[in-house]
Amino acid sequence: MLRNSREARARNHVSVRWFHFLCVEFRVTTLFYRSACSIKVAPRLLVQRFVMYGEVDEHVSLDRPDRERIHLNKVAIRLLQHDLVMPRRNILRYDHPSPDTPFPVEYAFHLLGDLAGKAIVDFGCGDGVNTVILAGLGARVIAVDISDKSLENTANRIQANRLERNVLLVHGDAMAIPVADGAVDGVLCAAILRHVDCLAAARQIRRILKPGGIATFVEQVTGANWLARLKGRPLTMQQVNSISRAVGMPGHSRKFVRGLASRLVWEARKES
Repeated sequence: MLRNSREARARNHVSVRWFHFLCVEFRVTTLFYRSACSIKVAPRLLVQRFVMYGEVDEHVSLDRPDRERIHLNKVAIRLLQHDLVMPRRNILRYDHPSPDTPFPVEYAFHLLGDLAGKAIVDFGCGDGVNTVILAGLGARVIAVDISDKSLENTANRIQANRLERNVLLVHGDAMAIPVADGAVDGVLCAAILRHVDCLAAARQIRRILKPGGIATFVEQVTGANWLARLKGRPLTMQQVNSISRAVGMPGHSRKFVRGLASRLVWEARKES
């Protein structure tokens, strides 16, 4: 009798543990499903996400520059870092890096070439890291962004690294970059084109480049559908080719694969 009672309690204990395990699994699966399929499960989250990323529903009337500014301001807040000073050795990693580097941004700097004394636009400067690297390598940098918060972050980073003399901060729209025609030697454009009208932006880049000037791009070109909904739809190769033709002549390119996403780094030159 006692033995049967112990066996019953043991079975009940195992059953309770399995029940708790299944409950936890159900909650985790539900949360993942809601985040990946918010259209079907959580329409309120969908609306919040649309506002966060600058995509508004039919009941909200905002102009395109306002949508882009809202989205990029929120991105800038997420990327805000408290350690703003970049060690000199980190900057020097980008001084003539190898063409075989495994890092996409290093390859973009390889394509840009010698930066000392060159006028370079950091188009969509974001958190200002690339601006600091460009200025630290001797370029005269025009950092352009539509996000007020990004420009504030970039200004703080520039001041922390004592590079104010090398950088001009400009609040501007990708459709009308506030830089004079034929004024710059190069443009660095990283992770911004999928958020804007990429062809219109490419035409603006061509306008501000000097004859023979170079533009380098770092953009996501493949990725999972749920990742695209969160970070913006990646560019297609057709768009990449159209961007290069809009700037001028296509040049070197490399694809970097990491996890679920691939990034393409490529160059385009304005004719001499």
